Amino acid sequence: MNIQAKNELTLEIVYSQQTDSIPVLSKDNSGTQKGFEYSRIDIPNPALAFPKTYLELFGAPEHLIGRYASENGKKDNTFFTLFNNNFKYVAVDSDVIDLLLTDTGDFLKLTFDSITLERKDGTKIQYPLSGMKIIPAENKAIWVIGLNDTWLIDADFKTIKRFEWTGGINTISYNDSLIYFNKSRDAILSLDKNGVTKSEKTALKYGYFENLAGYWGNQYITLEGTTLRWYDGAELKGEIGLQSAGVLNNGEAFVSYTKNKTTYLLSNSLSKKWALPENFDKQILPVVFEKENSYSAYNLSNYYEFSKNGTTAESLHVINEMQYQKDVAPYRWIIGQSHYFKIVNYNQLILSIAGPKEIILFEINTPF
Repeated sequence: MNIQAKNELTLEIVYSQQTDSIPVLSKDNSGTQKGFEYSRIDIPNPALAFPKTYLELFGAPEHLIGRYASENGKKDNTFFTLFNNNFKYVAVDSDVIDLLLTDTGDFLKLTFDSITLERKDGTKIQYPLSGMKIIPAENKAIWVIGLNDTWLIDADFKTIKRFEWTGGINTISYNDSLIYFNKSRDAILSLDKNGVTKSEKTALKYGYFENLAGYWGNQYITLEGTTLRWYDGAELKGEIGLQSAGVLNNGEAFVSYTKNKTTYLLSNSLSKKWALPENFDKQILPVVFEKENSYSAYNLSNYYEFSKNGTTAESLHVINEMQYQKDVAPYRWIIGQSHYFKIVNYNQLILSIAGPKEIILFEINTPF
């Protein structure tokens, strides 16, 4: 079943930061920075033309770390813990791909060419490797995930083992083993700390772009595009599309998505939907902000106001960048481009969104 009723999930705002107190990022709109490039050719994309600041999430949920970024690829160089004041780090020497804060207050920094342990006493240990993700292991060891390899580093950072591993960025962990869907999505591959690999057939056939996002044995969560799905064994318990999210005028967080030519809007007190025209040929038209008597929906080329009392879309408006800048950009809520959510457990995840005047983190809690 789809999550389409307000009593099937609860949304709780857990962090809020006014944008006027956020460091100003570079106004350079070239779209390139140290190897990253966001294309603006062939397909006009108004969202890329008007960068919005959002908050990237790093680390484990119990030591959640944030960094400000913008839609044109610019990154702030300061990392900080979100729910306390015990960690602040300024990266002045290199691009940071991933960061992890330990229970002892030390932290691990992964860059394009190395993994570094920086202890509170100022000492550092570094290994040259090319990784893309840090995953905690048991006994305070860590996995570093590369493109075709993985490295297991013990807690004192003195022993490192390398194994072949092709899970890449889609790798997650369970019971101290690495796991991911194979390319055909019909088996789960695993690797333990001794280098032993296993393949276990899946009970279902998953989507071509569907990947594991959280795993607890029989219960697991997948992500396909912007759609999260909750499974219990071979049973699909629920799904939700994170195409858009924000805060309503009454202060409640909301999520919105389009599925089967219907746009859904969900909050703790609302469960609304609007049928789109049969000739509507886009996959998404989610609500992005609320007006006095309507909700405003938007995708890359269409803009529409859904009546609060209606259930059917009457007309869709094709817009250009000038109209977007005037009618949508100043009011729109948007989900960050990368590092925008963290799964706490099977029933709880944290989502990062940016609005007209503030950045919000909120928890999505499911009843499964």
